[in-house]
Amino acid sequence: MPHRTLSKKTFLILVYIASFFYSFHYALPLYIESSFIAQFLSAEKMVGIIFAIAAIFTVILTFLFPRFLRRFGNYRVTLTVMGLESVSLLFLAIFGNPFIVIPLFILHQILVNVIFLSLDNFVESFSEDNKTGSIRGIFMTVLNIAIASAPLVAGLMLTDHDFWKIYLAAAIFMVFGIFIIAKNFRNYVDPKYLVPKFKETFSIVTKSHDLHAIIITHFLLSFFFTWMVIYTPLYLHKHIGIAMNDILGIIIPIALLPFIFFEVILGKIADKRLGEKEILVAGFILMAFSTATL
Repeated sequence: MPHRTLSKKTFLILVYIASFFYSFHYALPLYIESSFIAQFLSAEKMVGIIFAIAAIFTVILTFLFPRFLRRFGNYRVTLTVMGLESVSLLFLAIFGNPFIVIPLFILHQILVNVIFLSLDNFVESFSEDNKTGSIRGIFMTVLNIAIASAPLVAGLMLTDHDFWKIYLAAAIFMVFGIFIIAKNFRNYVDPKYLVPKFKETFSIVTKSHDLHAIIITHFLLSFFFTWMVIYTPLYLHKHIGIAMNDILGIIIPIALLPFIFFEVILGKIADKRLGEKEILVAGFILMAFSTATL
C-alpha cells in the first residue's frame, strides 16, 4: 500500500512525471548510440555484438528482478539503478578511452531496461483492474511524448559529432527522475512479490498456448524495434549521407508521432470495446505493410 498522505492518483501522477524524465533521458542518446559506440570499435559489425552482450545481461537481470524487489524493495532498487545510470552517463560524456567507454556503455544499456521495470512496477501497484488499459495507455503516452521530443532536442544540441553533450544532458534528466522518486516514495510499502523459479515458469509458459504465443510475438516485436533503432540511424547517416541533425530533428520525431496520438485511445478501446488481441493483430498488419513499403 502507498503512503497514506497521498492518494493513488497523486502517486500515479508522480510516477508519470518521473517516467517522463526517465524516458527523455533514455531517448536523448537513443538514436545516436550506434554511431557513438562505433567510434570506439574496430569494425562497424562489432556494434551489434556490443548490444547483444548488453541484452544477455539484461535478460539475466530481468529474471532476477523480483528477487531484488523482494529483498530491497522497489524504492531502493529504483534509486540505486537510477544513480548508477546517472554516473554511467556522466562518465560516457567525460571519458574517451574505449576500455572505459565500452563497459560503461553496456552497463548503461542494461540499466535503462531495469529502470523501466522499476517504474512499471510502481504503475502496476497503483493501478485498478478496471482501469488498467487507460492507466497504462497514459503511462505509455507519457513515455512516448518524451521519446518523440527528445531526438528533436538532441538534434538541436548536436553540431559536429559532439555526442558528449547528449550524454551529459541525459544524466541531468536522470537526476530529475531521482529527485521525484527520492522525495515522494520514501514511505512506499511494497506489495508481496512472487519470486518465480525458472523450471516452474518455463513449464507454465510451455503449457499455455496464449502465454508462449504472446512471448514469441513480443520477442519478434522487440527484435524489430531493436534492429531499427540500432541500424536505421547508422544506415541513414553513414551510407545514405543524411546529416545526423536531420535524422534526429526531422525524420525520427515525425516517425514517432503515432506513439503519442494512439496510446491513450487504444487503451480506452481495449477497456471498453475491442480486446488486446484484435489491436495487436491490426498493429502487426500495419507495421508489416509500412515496413515492406519502406
